[in-house]
Amino acid sequence: MRTRQFVRKFHRWIGLIASVWLLLLASTGFLLQHSQQWNLDKSYINNAAVLKIYGIGEQFIAFKHNNQQLIQLDKQLIQNNTTTVKLNENINSAIYLQNLWVIATDTQIIWLDEKGQILQSLDQLDGIHLPISKIGSSNQELIYNSNNNNYNIESELIDPNSLTSIQWSQPETNKNLKQKAIELTSTNYLTTEQFIFDIHAGITTPSLLNDIAAISLIILSLSGIFLFFRKKKRNSL
Repeated sequence: MRTRQFVRKFHRWIGLIASVWLLLLASTGFLLQHSQQWNLDKSYINNAAVLKIYGIGEQFIAFKHNNQQLIQLDKQLIQNNTTTVKLNENINSAIYLQNLWVIATDTQIIWLDEKGQILQSLDQLDGIHLPISKIGSSNQELIYNSNNNNYNIESELIDPNSLTSIQWSQPETNKNLKQKAIELTSTNYLTTEQFIFDIHAGITTPSLLNDIAAISLIILSLSGIFLFFRKKKRNSL
């Protein structure tokens, strides 16, 4: 009798745990069944916390000069709230010089127009010293730094005493810029349908929770079978 009471109590609590998982499974399944009807395949997730789960938005850097703004989010460039081109490398510094954005990666210096078109690029084949750590300007002259040495655009070593001052590139620290960039590029990433499907399939939930849910259903089934036949056997006596 005690065994049956223990199993019944255990069955009830395990059922509560399993019901939460089943409710989630049923809800997401219902949404997926009506995905096209509710345009879930055409709407996109732009929440930074959700996208972070997928590794989206991890690479972010922004620069600003007066009314000019340049952002790189996951290789996508955004200039003045307009998406332009994608770069294979991450930007480490950028300055607005002579009405153009000049950007630097570890291996090259690139000039961009207002539409994001590459007008000119210099790399190691052009004599650029690598790696490029940062770029700046002095009296409207482009300067770059590599291995703690400063060079001009002709890659000539600059005597520190010959320069009055260098204005080095400074990234923007406004935290709202990242969310804004994600909203502008959200159609490149995750649809609501895909996100719901991943929840339904258990892809976005920790494996431990999936294991607990699966074990709970197994225990629930076994304890239910035990209680059923235990009761039947008792009635037959």
